[in-house]
Amino acid sequence: MAYTKQTWADLPNKTTPINASRLGHIEQGIFDAAQTADNAASAAGSLATRVGQAEMAITTLNSNKAAKTDIAKVEDGSTASTEILEGEQFYHNSVLYIATTTISQGSAIVTSGEGQNCEIAPTVTEQIQSGVESAYQLVEDTVGWSGKNKCINNAVSKTENGVTWTVNADKSISAYGQPTEGDAYIDVNAGANVSANGVAWICKGCPSGGANNKYYSQIRLSNPNGSWYGARIDTGNGYQLTETEVTANVKIQYRCVIPSGAPAIPQSSPIVFRPMILDPDILDLSYEPYHASVDECKADNSVIAPVENQSTCQKSGGYAVGEHFIRDGAFCTCKQAISQGGSFTLGTNYTSGDVASVLKYSEGDITPYPGFNVISSTKMLHKEGRVVNVSCEIRGSLEANTATTVATIPTEFRPNAAVHGVIEINDGEQIGSVYISTSGYVVFKCSSAVNDKYMGFNLTYINA
Repeated sequence: MAYTKQTWADLPNKTTPINASRLGHIEQGIFDAAQTADNAASAAGSLATRVGQAEMAITTLNSNKAAKTDIAKVEDGSTASTEILEGEQFYHNSVLYIATTTISQGSAIVTSGEGQNCEIAPTVTEQIQSGVESAYQLVEDTVGWSGKNKCINNAVSKTENGVTWTVNADKSISAYGQPTEGDAYIDVNAGANVSANGVAWICKGCPSGGANNKYYSQIRLSNPNGSWYGARIDTGNGYQLTETEVTANVKIQYRCVIPSGAPAIPQSSPIVFRPMILDPDILDLSYEPYHASVDECKADNSVIAPVENQSTCQKSGGYAVGEHFIRDGAFCTCKQAISQGGSFTLGTNYTSGDVASVLKYSEGDITPYPGFNVISSTKMLHKEGRVVNVSCEIRGSLEANTATTVATIPTEFRPNAAVHGVIEINDGEQIGSVYISTSGYVVFKCSSAVNDKYMGFNLTYINA
């Protein structure tokens, strides 16, 4: 299911609260984006699940201070009404801030200059957008591509109606010539049209300088019965669909067009289309080819990376340092540049392994502070690559509205930025907040006193 962007408003407006329904909606959207991690390899079949679980929590748990109804508490006085933890977000004079150091109850809130103890935080919309972007970036850091492009390119090179279309190795499409009869075009994703699902997709890929009488990309929309009912034009700046024109059953087809009467495009200077259909929250609009699903990867390793089963490199242009290929059934990484026709030397110009080895997996435990007990029959910390998940229950007592350190986390599992979440008891009842600092301290804070209860939390974040 594709992610449908929601509307958000900063406090004091309370018409868009963070509640279970809206948070669940965001997490599901990010989870869907995370499924591109499945592109790794059949050897890493569990990778998609673990990375997906990590990414779907990034926006709500790593960017925002979790609460029942509002995003953050309001501190409109000159001093803090309650203790504000380092990394905690709060509103001050209708502006969202984040504490750069712990601000004790009664201490001055200093937003600039000497003694500054907080800084302006990104808006809620920016944080959610950043969370979606970081989900794609995490996948890219993990397996070499983000999977942001949803436009499958199954076009085939052809010369037709006076124009030569060439599908390049990176799935871009070059074109030169001049139409001889009517419009010349090539359908990029015929038979593999993107389901709109009400998402305001960004469609781009036409080279700059396009025009209705020169060349353009055509974004074609189909009804549930399969008939085409409209087209949108990109002449070089991209086109974003609106939610009103794309319903759940609408399909999107991408077409490259050189219209009748367009000036001739010389073979020496062909134009290049780079077709992409992107999530509306994507910030990085640079070109990336479509990458296949986990099922396609299991069926054909060449979808993950080029297969090199000869003694010498077969890929045109060879491999640069850091590029991947499949050799002898293993996932390989180039250590030294390998030219086309060059020999493969394991350990010298490439390393061999699988995605699971690239994403080293480890487990660990948290250490409770005196007066608290950790309740778990299995390891509470799980780390794959830089993705950490901590899930456990801690038994103990807490005073009301008092930040209390209850445990510490080993160095190798600590977050690269402070993270927040909620404390739950009694099958989901939320009673307060949990905070993990970059120093590994696990801090609980509840609005009411807690007397010898089991308190659970689950957080997923990026390791330092």
